[in-house]
Amino acid sequence: MVRPSKRASSPAATTPRRRTLLAAAVTAAVVIAASSTPTTATGAWFTAQKTQSNNALQAAALQPVTGLSATARNDGTNIRWVDAQKQTWATANRVTSGVTYTVTRTTNDQSPTVIYSGAATSVSDAYPPVRSSTTAASSFSAGDNVAGSVQDGSVWTWGTDPTYGALGTASSSNPYPVKVTFPTATTVTSLSYTDRTAVATGKDGSVWLWGSWNPSCTQGDSQTPNTPIRISTPSGRQIVSATVADACSVIQLASDGTAWYLHGGSLTQVVIPGGRRVAQLTKSAIVLATDGTVWGWGYAHRGRLAEGTTDSTTLIPPTSPVQAILPAGTYAKQLSSFHYNTAVLLNNNTIWASGYNSYGQLGANLPKTTSDNTGAYGYLQRFQAPSSKTWSSVSVGSCNIAAIATDGSIYTAGNGAFGQLGNGTNSDTSIPVAATIPADVQFKALDLGTLQTYSPDQNGTYWGWGMNQNLQGSAAIFGTNDTNRDRQYYRSPMLAATNQVYKPSATVRFCDNGGTPNDADYCPPSGTVKYLVQYKYQSWTADMSSVAASATATQTGTAVIGGPGSSNMCLTISDNGNADGTPVVLASCNSSASAQQWSTWSDGTFRANGKCLDMKGNTPGVVVQLWNCNGLGFLWWVPRDDGSFFNPTSQLCLSDPSGAATAGTQLQIATCNGSPSQRWKLT
Repeated sequence: MVRPSKRASSPAATTPRRRTLLAAAVTAAVVIAASSTPTTATGAWFTAQKTQSNNALQAAALQPVTGLSATARNDGTNIRWVDAQKQTWATANRVTSGVTYTVTRTTNDQSPTVIYSGAATSVSDAYPPVRSSTTAASSFSAGDNVAGSVQDGSVWTWGTDPTYGALGTASSSNPYPVKVTFPTATTVTSLSYTDRTAVATGKDGSVWLWGSWNPSCTQGDSQTPNTPIRISTPSGRQIVSATVADACSVIQLASDGTAWYLHGGSLTQVVIPGGRRVAQLTKSAIVLATDGTVWGWGYAHRGRLAEGTTDSTTLIPPTSPVQAILPAGTYAKQLSSFHYNTAVLLNNNTIWASGYNSYGQLGANLPKTTSDNTGAYGYLQRFQAPSSKTWSSVSVGSCNIAAIATDGSIYTAGNGAFGQLGNGTNSDTSIPVAATIPADVQFKALDLGTLQTYSPDQNGTYWGWGMNQNLQGSAAIFGTNDTNRDRQYYRSPMLAATNQVYKPSATVRFCDNGGTPNDADYCPPSGTVKYLVQYKYQSWTADMSSVAASATATQTGTAVIGGPGSSNMCLTISDNGNADGTPVVLASCNSSASAQQWSTWSDGTFRANGKCLDMKGNTPGVVVQLWNCNGLGFLWWVPRDDGSFFNPTSQLCLSDPSGAATAGTQLQIATCNGSPSQRWKLT
């Protein structure tokens, strides 16, 4: 006798959302090594002789489930098995109900998780959808008297830096953009300047750095200051963006949403409580998590961490970052931080800032911070930009904070001595003021350098304002339509960066489960995944059967799908078409009609004319159609013993909406009810 076991129940797997992004084929799903290790039960099955009247069935062993398979899709895994009520012990004893199954998932034979408990013989283990962020990487950036942009995978820089090599080129002054040469062929996806240091991220996950950088930070590597050097990245991680936090620190963001801190040659993972993932880095040791919380480490100089401290001598490690205090009931949508200031754009369309307020850069109309640190603000203060605007992003410079709205307007607070406000003046302001917008120009993005602001317009053309040449002749902005390019500063936007075209950064995608995003925007689990199926009848529990998922789909046969009920109708492709969205309708059965010839596949799909039987959504009443075989759960159909065609993803059944079996009726999905309009037969 097998001893009964107790297992917790859990609801069926969550139905994944409908995606318009389609993978090329089922085989594009993540492949997990396939294996099957069924177990063998000992003891006798129930026998017909034990079905005598008043038999309490007090001794038996149940056969493990058979036919167990797990097929990986792009949005989940199909797990199915043969109904245990078809086994000898059940048929001999006329058992037709009362069997319950438990399905458990393990990853690398660890972390068992019950994903289903119930009477069904199939279940969909849905993958979580990808999280995305458009704020994680930048295609242009401004530093101290230098700036640069990414053009078709290459970095171009301009400005002046005779000492530190911040241009990354052989020259120390580039009046117009010059291409940066990398030691090996590299396709660059993002660029970030901090003061006189630049860091670039390659499409292959490499990270490159040049400029004012302490060589000891690169584990003793020697360097030519104006030549990019490749720095350490975490093993097994794909880096998607990076920023410089100070003269000896680089923060790297991986595709799985983990952040890594390279400091003094040591690479450490930033550990945010609750297993949170990171959506955005800043030009400081402060990051935005995917749940909208803000976290920072290092010293809380002058309120930069926005957690209440203004002058701390305690060093906060990246393994224990502190959380910024946001206004109650809000979360951050976008974040910027540089030196002693941090600013956040919240979900309620307000902007808040903390830290040093020496020039009124907090934009909160508060007393300015003095040289002895009096008036530094450790808690976030309201940046008083117009509430009538819809804000896109906020940017922090060395002495300024600016925000850009969806209508292209830009408001800036802080130091205006060199025209950084862009409003035609050179006065400081504690209340944000609007930059002068040239005729027919709509600004689309924003980045603040040390004493300059850059913004591309709707055509991708760069504009700049602020410091152009300091007293030592260091140049930052070069106007293409200004004959007097030697002026010290520009107080209003001026065309800049000749022959450079702004292109928005690609969306960065993350997986909270640590996996790698697939082409359908879902997150398959990382590691070897197995599914264990065990069932119970009365007080007896069968041994487990286990199987690992496989992404390979093979044809298993052909079928004509007749019905509904006893009608002489069959599932037919309208006009025998093969375009996505072609209706699947009822028509009189014709054994020679190619529009009624369906092939069956191991992944649970039914295919014809190179496409799959699909439902246009996952709610009752949506139509059934032909669609590209994209590896999503909307294509999975399970013929059940009661004649229904069941879709485990939606928990709905194929149905004749009229109930009259009329030729030309497009089929739908509906709540399973066992009616004749939902009974089908395969021949």
